[in-house]
Amino acid sequence: MNNSVEDNFSRFVGGASVVLALTATVPQIYYSIKTKTAQGCSWWFLMSRVGITVLMVIYGIYLGATMLIFLNVVCGVGAFVMVYYKFIETFRTPLENEEENEENNDINLENLSNV
Repeated sequence: MNNSVEDNFSRFVGGASVVLALTATVPQIYYSIKTKTAQGCSWWFLMSRVGITVLMVIYGIYLGATMLIFLNVVCGVGAFVMVYYKFIETFRTPLENEEENEENNDINLENLSNV
């Protein structure tokens, strides 16, 4: 028995959801990679996002809904990138944080002197 729930309408809505998810997720992933931090996100938010994503992928597989699976894989990649940077940020030593702050201050002072 084929229990797929996909038709043209669900593919359209799923495709639009994927585009919106990418629009919302990619800038945050880019920011986290560029700054190497997930400082604005709590562990609770990140872990609930991972949990929801995993459950929705399982649900999509059960329904045979390709767009639902794809949408949640995209969100899952973003969630795992954020968890990685949150993990790195949480377990950094205070000395590493101090050195990074000094580097950022030096860069900011150079930028101000160029203005």
